[in-house]
Amino acid sequence: MIEQCPLPGPAYTVRGGENSILVEFDALEIRAVRLESAAETLRETAAALQRIRWEQAAWLRLQPAHAVETARTELERAVFQLRACMESAGDAAASLRSAAQRYRDAEGRAERLAGLPGLLPLGLVLLDPGPGGFPKLGAVEQLPLRFIDTAALRALAVAFGGRRALREISVERVQPPPGEGERIEFSGSAAGLLERSAVLLRENDPGMVEVLRVKPGDGGPDVFVVTLPGTQPGGPVGQGAGENPFDNYGNAEGRAAESRFLAAAVAEALRQARAEAGDSVILVGYSQGGIHAANTAGYLRETAGLDVRYVLTAGAPAGDARIPPEVQALHLEHVQDWVPGADGTSNPDALNRVTMTLTDDVPVLPGDNGLGPAHKLPVYLEGAAAADASADPSLRASLAGVGAVVGAGSVATRELYRFRRRDRRPAMQVVPKAPPAPAPRPPLPRIVRPEGD
Repeated sequence: MIEQCPLPGPAYTVRGGENSILVEFDALEIRAVRLESAAETLRETAAALQRIRWEQAAWLRLQPAHAVETARTELERAVFQLRACMESAGDAAASLRSAAQRYRDAEGRAERLAGLPGLLPLGLVLLDPGPGGFPKLGAVEQLPLRFIDTAALRALAVAFGGRRALREISVERVQPPPGEGERIEFSGSAAGLLERSAVLLRENDPGMVEVLRVKPGDGGPDVFVVTLPGTQPGGPVGQGAGENPFDNYGNAEGRAAESRFLAAAVAEALRQARAEAGDSVILVGYSQGGIHAANTAGYLRETAGLDVRYVLTAGAPAGDARIPPEVQALHLEHVQDWVPGADGTSNPDALNRVTMTLTDDVPVLPGDNGLGPAHKLPVYLEGAAAADASADPSLRASLAGVGAVVGAGSVATRELYRFRRRDRRPAMQVVPKAPPAPAPRPPLPRIVRPEGD
């Protein structure tokens, strides 16, 4: 038997989560608060000792001289040491607060400088392209796209699609009623979540959204997992947006309108799936689906009262998405995939948002097209598996959260919902012509009777 060396997993970097630099800033401020509290306690103790000196002055006069001197010396030494400790604690607290503020200011300046227009980022895009000639993630993130893309996308949507480009979405269940759908095994891991995007991609049914009703293995309450597909083929650009909300105009809705129509459709699908206020929800999306997933989290919490617990995006620009701090998010990106940087900003370095950036080279295959070799779902499926196996504290804490909600070895009921854009134009009505009016009758001839009759 010939043993084979196991292939190493993909290389990656991790930002955010428990190892977030902003979390370190918060930790500095927490320590400053504790030191300030300790200084206040020392101040109160010193004041109490001072009162003891005054209150016991008469009693000390009755004691032997050497005992009085010893007691007075020890009290004064205690008061002096307490005041020294109090001042030291106060100075340390002030230093910690000052350090945290300087770090935050430096981080803010770096972020602002990274987003300023300039020749350097543009030069990186043109002179240092990735595989297949596509720009790299880091260079695209530094372009000032977030200052212009919203207005540009809205203008393009109106120019090419008119008023029909972005509009309300109807939701239709295409599977049996709730509780009677297909039963599947489901794992609450990064790979298990992202595999649902792969299933939708293989089925290739335009406008289809998957909703899993998961029964956790520990017998806890049901959890709803919503998977939104990536960009799907649509009509020609000049003919306006079609009925599939995940066509190219769906990207415009996600970036320029914060997915307001798509988010409302997701809420309607969950209502039809009998999700109630307070139920747990997990949102999953690859590429365009990731844009909508990140935008939908806050909408579902605010308007439907649903407890969105987790968001997983892969290859999606989600840096400026307003994900509530109560929602944990894992963003999978690749340094050679420019698409996650299309919003012109990087994901925030926050406790509730972890970004795993894959760094391995992706080969260019013959006939490869699309948005670049790194913007492929199999690349991110491999990255999700690496996240599950990683010992990184931020990844472990993030995935522990979704694992606690879903658990391993769970059973899910699968339901499918078709999303369609509604046509705002009123249906044309054929008005029948009125029947022709009858021709006027000719006047009757006048009868003249002869006289004498």
